[in-house]
Amino acid sequence: MEGIYHDHLFEFARAYDLNKHRVELDPTVSARAAFAEKQLTTERFEECVEKWNQFQTGELDENHQVVRAGLVFACRHAAGNKDEAESAQALLKISGTLQKVGWTFTGTKHFLAEHPAFAQARDAWQRLFTALEDGNGPELARSVREIEAARGN
Repeated sequence: MEGIYHDHLFEFARAYDLNKHRVELDPTVSARAAFAEKQLTTERFEECVEKWNQFQTGELDENHQVVRAGLVFACRHAAGNKDEAESAQALLKISGTLQKVGWTFTGTKHFLAEHPAFAQARDAWQRLFTALEDGNGPELARSVREIEAARGN
């Protein structure tokens, strides 16, 4: 249900509340990963990083690790976190072997298209998450480099 609010209606606060209750009832990896994404789209940027960091080593499958890398990069960027460059490097490393992750970022891309923290390289942010969806490693790398260049790194 929270997916409808997040990815189609773009009612991020409602999606957050529903996903929070879902995690309380069913703390699976998928539910917790979706909830971590909701931290970004409700402007809880530091909490987003914290939620992704709460996963234990080996708990995330390869696809969730890729999703994590993209969302942590965005959260660190929006928060002005000093570890943003580390997240960029993680994505560049992933780009060489990227495959489709089975995750859609419709709500996230809508959020990125409107939030001022992503204004400077807005098109690159859109392309980054589309590349993650499509498994397009070269486009992922180009997008990350463009975002970093816009930051002055």
